[in-house]
Amino acid sequence: MNIDPFSSTTYGKCARRLDNAYTLVSENIFAEIHREIKNVYENGAEITDLSVSFDGTWLTRGHTSLIGVGCVIDMLTGYVVDFEVMSKVCRHCSVAKNKLGQSSAEFSIWYEGHKSECDINHLGSSTSMEMEAALTLWKRSTSLDSVILQYYPMVIRLGTALRSTVKDCRAQGISLGGKAHGSLKEATIKKLTTYYQKAILRNKGDVNAMKTAIYATLLHSISTDAKPNIRSVLQEKTHGVSTNLRLLMGKT
Repeated sequence: MNIDPFSSTTYGKCARRLDNAYTLVSENIFAEIHREIKNVYENGAEITDLSVSFDGTWLTRGHTSLIGVGCVIDMLTGYVVDFEVMSKVCRHCSVAKNKLGQSSAEFSIWYEGHKSECDINHLGSSTSMEMEAALTLWKRSTSLDSVILQYYPMVIRLGTALRSTVKDCRAQGISLGGKAHGSLKEATIKKLTTYYQKAILRNKGDVNAMKTAIYATLLHSISTDAKPNIRSVLQEKTHGVSTNLRLLMGKT
C-alpha cells in the first residue's frame, strides 16, 4: 500500500491506547458480572461464597508457551469471576534491549523506570504457569462496588487424572478398568470425583477437616462388607477425626 511503517515509538503509543481501552471495557464487564453473581447468590451476608472451577490455557501448544492464562469460573452462572495472565516475555524489554544493549547503563536506568510496568511476572516453566495462576487467584479477594467475593477453587482434574491413569496402565498391559468389582470404571471415577468435591465444599475454611473428609471418602469407597474400612462417611463438618476414623487408625 506504499505506506511507511510505524516507528517503535508510534507503535508503543498506539498499543498503550488500545491497552487502556481494553482495560476499561474489561473492568466494566467484570463489574456487571460481579453484580449479577451477587444477585444470584444473595443471602444477606456481606461475603458471598462461590463454588467455582479453575482452568488454564496457553497462547501456543506444547510446554514452551511464553504466555498463559488461568481462569476462575463460577459453577452456578458459568461466568469467569477472575483471571490471571502469566507472562515470560515483555515486548518493551525486548525493544529496549535491542536498542540500548542489555548490559548498558542506559538499559539499567530505563528498566528502573519500567520495572513496575513490566509484563514479565513468571520466571518458571511454562507448565507451572497454571499452578502459579491458581495460587495467585486463590489468594486474591476481589472487592468491587461493595461486593466481596471469596472463591474456593475446586480441583476438577481428579477425574481427568484417574482416566489418564487407566489409559496409561492399559498401554502397559495393566487393566484397572472393566466391569469387575473394585475396577476403576467410569461410574467409579465419577463417584470419587463427586465425593472429593463434596468434601471440599463442606469443609471450606478448615484444612484439617477437609483433609479428614477426603481421606474418609477414600476409605469408604474401598470398604466392603467382608472387609470394612470405615462404617460411614463423615456425617457432618467436623474439626477433628471422626470416631470411626479414629478406631480405624487405632486411636482412642
